[in-house]
Amino acid sequence: MRCIKCGGIMFLEVVSTHEGVLQMKKCIICGRMTDTLTEINKLNPPPPPENRGRKPNHLVREIKLKPISRRKIKKMK
Repeated sequence: MRCIKCGGIMFLEVVSTHEGVLQMKKCIICGRMTDTLTEINKLNPPPPPENRGRKPNHLVREIKLKPISRRKIKKMK
């Protein structure tokens, strides 16, 4: 993985405490530290609280019923 700030190589640094283990990535050139959860939230931030329950307009589709053809009706009988 490359650093966003300077383009250097980032190494994985594991910090373990009594609460748990945290995996941080550290750049060898500029010393920038980040965790993957912060990076994911920057690339694809969660929606604001007022929009969390709603679907975007382009995802809402109307269900259109097609008329049954006469051939299908004859085959059913």
